[in-house]
Amino acid sequence: MALLSIFSILGYTSLLHVIQKRNLELNLFVAVTGIVSILYLFTFFGLLRHAAQFFFYLGLILLIVNFFLYALKCREIGKEFFSPGIVIFIGLSVLYWLNFGELTYGEDGDVLSHWGLVTKEMLLTSNFVGANSSVSLKDYPPGIHLFHYFVVSNTKNTEGTVLFSHFLFLLAPIIGFLKGISWKQPHWIVLIIATVFYLIHALGLGVVTLRIDHIVSVYFAMIIVFYFKSKWRRSDFLLLIPIFFVMPLIKNAASFLAILAVFLIFIDLVINSFLKFGGIFGQLSPSTYFLSKDLAWALVIGVVLCSTSVLSDFSWNKRVESSGISKNLRPPRFSLAQITNAFTADASEKEKVVIRNFKKVIVNPSLGDVSDKTKIFDKLKKLTGIDFSRWNLLNQTTPLSALERVGIVLLIFGFALFVKPNKIFRIKATLTLLYLSFALIAFLFSLLTYYLFVFGDYEGMHVMSAHRYMNSFLLSFSLVGFGFIFPNGWDNEKLEKNQKKELVAFSFCGILVSLLFVFTPPASRGLLSRQAGYISSRQMTQPQINFILSKVPSEGKIYVIYQPLEKENPLVAKKGILYDLSPLYANVPCVALGKPYFSGDVWTCDWSVKYWSEHLIEHGYTYVYLAKADDLFWKRYGNLFSEGRKPADFLFKLETDLLGQIRLNPVR
Repeated sequence: MALLSIFSILGYTSLLHVIQKRNLELNLFVAVTGIVSILYLFTFFGLLRHAAQFFFYLGLILLIVNFFLYALKCREIGKEFFSPGIVIFIGLSVLYWLNFGELTYGEDGDVLSHWGLVTKEMLLTSNFVGANSSVSLKDYPPGIHLFHYFVVSNTKNTEGTVLFSHFLFLLAPIIGFLKGISWKQPHWIVLIIATVFYLIHALGLGVVTLRIDHIVSVYFAMIIVFYFKSKWRRSDFLLLIPIFFVMPLIKNAASFLAILAVFLIFIDLVINSFLKFGGIFGQLSPSTYFLSKDLAWALVIGVVLCSTSVLSDFSWNKRVESSGISKNLRPPRFSLAQITNAFTADASEKEKVVIRNFKKVIVNPSLGDVSDKTKIFDKLKKLTGIDFSRWNLLNQTTPLSALERVGIVLLIFGFALFVKPNKIFRIKATLTLLYLSFALIAFLFSLLTYYLFVFGDYEGMHVMSAHRYMNSFLLSFSLVGFGFIFPNGWDNEKLEKNQKKELVAFSFCGILVSLLFVFTPPASRGLLSRQAGYISSRQMTQPQINFILSKVPSEGKIYVIYQPLEKENPLVAKKGILYDLSPLYANVPCVALGKPYFSGDVWTCDWSVKYWSEHLIEHGYTYVYLAKADDLFWKRYGNLFSEGRKPADFLFKLETDLLGQIRLNPVR
C-alpha cells in the first residue's frame, strides 16, 4: 500500500531524531534526500531493486523500534511523534492519496515523454536510463526518479502512485516551516500551510504534476530556511551533506543554486565568527581572528558542502559520458566580446530579437492563456463594477510584469524586517535579501546568455518559458522571505510574546493570501478538466499497445506513424503512445510523413519513399506501427506495404529481399 511509504520515511526521520536530537520536522528533509543519495550510489553497482526493498522495510522497522524505545524513556511521546509538522505531513499525504491516488498523467506531454517515462523505464529495468532508451533527454539526472522508484516499487505500480511519491518529495522539506509550532498556535499552522502551497500553486506548477521546476525552487529555499531555523553544532552540518548531494541530481540547474546556498551559509558563518571575535576576543589582533577556529570551521564547512554538490554533479556527468549518451544542453560558450557585441548595432538579427523580447518579458505583463480566469473576473465586475483582472497576483499566467512580481517579493522581505526587532536578525535578513537580489540578477543574465548563444532560433527569439524560469526563482525568493516572517523563523527564536506584533503579522499575511486566493483561479483546473478526453484516447489505443508488446521482442525498434488532422500537433498523441510502448524503443521526431498539413506544421517530415526506406534500415527499425494513417499517407507510401494487408492491420514487420528492398508485412 502506497501509504506505507510515509511511515518508512518517518522511520529514518525518527532515527535522525535519536542520533542528532533534532526536530522531526527538519529531519524529514534530511531523510528524503538521504534515501535518494543511498539509492543513487547503489544503482551504480546494479543493486537498485535490492537496495530499495531493503531500505524501505528497514525504515518501517526503525519507526516501530524508535517509537517503543522513545515511549519507554519519555512520557511525552505525543509531543514529538504527534507534533503539528508530523501530523500535517501524514494528513496531507493521506488526503493527496485519496484525491489523486487513482489519477493518470493525462495530456501532459512533458510528463509522458520524459518525467513519467524515465520512472517507468527505471521500474522495468531497475537501472538508470540507457543509451538505447526512447527517452529523449537521457542525460537529465535521476534524483526524483529514484525516489519514485523507492515508493512505487515497494507499494503499487500505478501512475497515481508516482504522482503521490512526487508529492511526498515536495512535501518533506516544506514541513520544516512548522518547526517549533505547537498545537496552541492553530492560526499559524493554517496560515503557513496555506501560504506555502499557494505560492507553489501561483509561482510554481502546482502539486498534480511530475514536473520539477517548483521542486528545485522549494529545495533551494528550504536549504536556506533550514539553516536559519536552527542553532548549529559543528557535527550538525553533516545533516546538510545529503541535501547538497541530491540537489544536482534533481536538475542540472540546481547545481548553480546549491553553490549559491553554500556561499550564503559560508557568509553567515563568517559573520557569526566575526561577532564572536568582537564580543569575546576583542582584545586580539585581526591576524589572530583570521587564524581562529571558527573561521577555519566556516571554510571547512563551505568546502565540504560545495565539494558534495560538485562530486554529485561530476559523478552523473561521468556516467552519462561512459554510457555513450550525448549531452542535451551544454553550458554556453561565449566571449565578453560576443556579449558586448550583442548590445551594439552590429548584433545579429537573432540577438536583436532575443534582447528585445527579453526586455518585454521583464517589463511588460505576461501573455498567458487567461481564458480560465474570465468567469471569476466577469462575476466580480458585475457585482462591483470594477475590473479586477489586473489584480491576478503572483500567477505564472498573470498580467503582472516580472518587475511587479519582484516588487511583491521584496515587500515580503521588507515586512520580515518589520516583524522581527532583533538587530542581528535584521542584519542577516538584509544580507540575505541583497544576496538573493544579486543572485536573481546573475540568474537573469545567465538565462539571457542561453537564449542568445545556446537555444535554437525559435526558442531563443521567442524566449520560450522565460516567465516560468523567472517564477521558479521568485518562488524560492518568496519562500525564504516568509521563512523569516513565520514564527520560530530564525535561529531557534521563540514566538514573540508581543501579541500586537504577532496579530499584525498574522493579519498582513492573511489578507495577502486571501487576496491571492480570491483573484487567482486554480492553475490545475484546466489540466484536470482536459484529462478525460485524452485519457480516453490512450485507453482506445491500449488494446493495440498490448498486442504490440506481446508480439515485438524487447530488442525490437518501432517506427510510429501518426498523421495529424488540421492544426493538430501529432506529438501530443505520440507522446502518450511512446510512454505506453515503453520499454520498446520508438522514434521521437518525424511522427508524420508527407507534405506539411498546415502552415507551421514542423512535425511532418516530407520524405520520399526511398529516403524513408533507407532511414528505417539505417537506424535499425524492425517494426512500423500505424497509429493513425490517412489516404495521403497510403497514396505516397502504400507500395512499401504487402498487398495482403487488411484495413484492420496496424503493426507491420520490416523485412528485406535479396536486393535490399524493404517490405512491410502485417503482424496478426
